[in-house]
This record gives sequence, C-alpha cells and structure tokens, in this order.
Amino acid sequence: MQVSVNERVFRIAAKAFVLFVFLIFIGSLSNNFLQAQNQNEITKYYYAFDNNAGKSGFIDGSGKVAIPAMYDHVVSEVFSENDLTMVGLAGKYFMINARNERVFAADDYDWIDSFGENGTARFQAQNGKWGIIDKQGVEQVSAIFDHMDPINESGLTAAAFERKWGFIDDEGKWIITPQYDRVGGFNTLVDLALFCQRGRCGFLNKKGEVVIPSDYEYAASFDRTGYACVKKDGEWGFISNSGALVSKEPYEFAYPFGDGMLAAAKKDGKWGYVDTNFVFQISPQFEAARAVSATKASNLIPIMKNGKWGYVDHSGHMMIEPSFDSAFPFYNQQATAVEVRGKWGFINKEGAFIVQPMFSDVSLPFKKGEFTIVNFADRKGVLNLAGEFFGFTAADVQNTKERPDPLFDRIEMD
Repeated sequence: MQVSVNERVFRIAAKAFVLFVFLIFIGSLSNNFLQAQNQNEITKYYYAFDNNAGKSGFIDGSGKVAIPAMYDHVVSEVFSENDLTMVGLAGKYFMINARNERVFAADDYDWIDSFGENGTARFQAQNGKWGIIDKQGVEQVSAIFDHMDPINESGLTAAAFERKWGFIDDEGKWIITPQYDRVGGFNTLVDLALFCQRGRCGFLNKKGEVVIPSDYEYAASFDRTGYACVKKDGEWGFISNSGALVSKEPYEFAYPFGDGMLAAAKKDGKWGYVDTNFVFQISPQFEAARAVSATKASNLIPIMKNGKWGYVDHSGHMMIEPSFDSAFPFYNQQATAVEVRGKWGFINKEGAFIVQPMFSDVSLPFKKGEFTIVNFADRKGVLNLAGEFFGFTAADVQNTKERPDPLFDRIEMD
C-alpha cells in the first residue's frame, strides 16, 4: 500500500510526540525520585533554647517549638531527628527522642554521645570510665576504658586503657592491643589509622600492621582528599596512603585539607592556601589563616591581616576587609559569626551585619542546618540565617504540654 508523504510525515511527528511525552514522564519520575532522595538525605536538627524562666527546650528546623521549655538542663545543645539527647529535670537525668518521649534513665552517666548508624554511642559513667550503649539504654560494652573516641563507621573504635591507646570492635574486644601514646580513627577512604609512640608517628591498618613507618614528628589523620599532613625534620608537607611525599615544597606549618578543597600552609613567615595539586592558589601573604571548612568554592575563607580578620574567596581576592577581632569560617554560603570587642555578631557574605555583636559566645555558626546556638549571659537562644532570634527574649516559648514527673529513682542494667 502506498503511503503519501504527508501521512509519513504525520506518523513520524506522532511518534516523535509520543516519545517526547514519554521522556518528559520519565524525567518527571527521575526528578521526583532525586528530590525524594535529597529530602531523605537532609538531616533534621533540633536546637536548644532557654525561656524567660530559665527552662530549656528545643526548636525544630522551621523555628517552631518541638520540645517545650520544661527541662532544668540539656546536655547537648543540638541533636538530630533520629538521635537521642540527655536532659535533666528535678534532679533526674534521662534520654529523650525528638518527640519528647523518655527512652531510658541516664542518672548513672555523665555523658552519652550521639548515636551512630549502628544504633550505639559511647558513654562516660560517673566514675569517669567509658563504654558503649545502645538506644534502649543497654550497655553493650561496660565502662572500663580510660577514654574512647566517638563510634564511627569503620567498625573499629579507638580506646585507651591504662594510658595506652588501641582499637576495639563493637563488642569491646581488643583488635589492636593498647600500646600507643596517641591514635587517630580509621579513615574509610584510606583505611589507615594514625598512631604515635615515643614522640614519633606513623600509620597502621586494621590488622595492626604498620603500613607507613613512624618517621614523623607530627601527623594528622588522612582526610577526605586521601592525603595526610605530616611534619618531618622540622618541615611540614603531605603524604599519600603509600607514604610517598606528594607536596612539592616544604612548609613552615600546614593544616590538613579537612573537608575543604584548600589547605592552609605557611611559607616565608606568611600564610596562604594550596590546592590538592599542592600549588599555592592563594599566595602566602597573611599573618594567620584558618582551615577551609567547606568544599564549595563560593564559601569565603577567614584570614588575618594587620591584626584583624577578614575574608577572601578561593582566588585570594579580598571580599570582606579585615576589621574583626576573630572570625569563624563560612560553614554555609550565607552567614557566619565574627567577634568585635569581646562580643559576637553575625555578618552576611557582603560583610554587612545581620545581627550586631551582642552575644557572649556562639557555637559553630550554621554548621548544622540553618540555625545556630548563641549565648547571652547565662542563657542560650537560637538564631537563624535571617537574623531572627528564638528563645528567652520571645514573648512566649512555653507550650501547654503537661510537665511530666521523673519516672525512676534508679535503674540497674546488666
């Protein structure tokens, strides 16, 4: 059967249209899926505040009171949605969740850390010893260690016993016996841990085998770049996981890359910043520098010049003139805290104050979400990126929930 040119064009156009609609549909599904993934990846935090009566509660990421100001004391000022936090009321301490439900009594503990993905956290007992506890309040590892690093994803935790450090597993068994003066946690990217003994530092694997000999006077753990900052024969540099020196010249001092794209390094008495190819992207010219705290190139870096702190971009251009007595890094792209004459205020990326200096202390401004804890005298409140304040100066931060009484005088755990 003969098909006319017009019919053929029409059929091709129809097929193209169907394909176009199908691709849009698939793209829509993909975008929804990615958006859902991104939303799931966003950690929701809760921030402690004090009301006018001196009681403490928590607000959520929208600035609403999530846990009413009813507690005499909160041990941790910020905790995440799936975590627990320690609070005190009428002389009793217990762990609560984000719904303000009591999970277990905590009178026997001085500190319980944030819980990791495996549902456990380190704790410090009243005798000063450390152990591991789960979210139900069951001690998985008894408090027998002199000190312990936070639980991490590597499966091995650094712990100290009789003033020597080693590594334990999740059951508290020694995998690497305590024999070192200092250790660092295992890096999941490199899978090597720092150890120091008798004034020299090196790196070992999870079997306790020395991979990089202890040739260094100082060393930091491997960071997200796969490099470690080390000091040898009085000079600073960077090594790879094979122990090879990768930096191109010695430095008088250097900071690790941390979670940034640049590392602060000192040369000829001045500070600058090198990239991961160890080329000075910002030439040495400053009296002091801070570690870069974010991977985004748009984030500004605090530097000191003529005795005052200001900010440069990743190319070294002065973006905010030095005029502050101290300065935090920009943990996000919008605001950070600076100190002027002993008081802390908040500036935006243009250097304009969004909140004038008035606070006695601040806590890692906006590193965890869009809020930060601020202190005024002996009270704490919460500030958002717009400079809006939540806490003891608000007219009413008390919810109408009934104040519960402590349930337990003591709890015994096997």
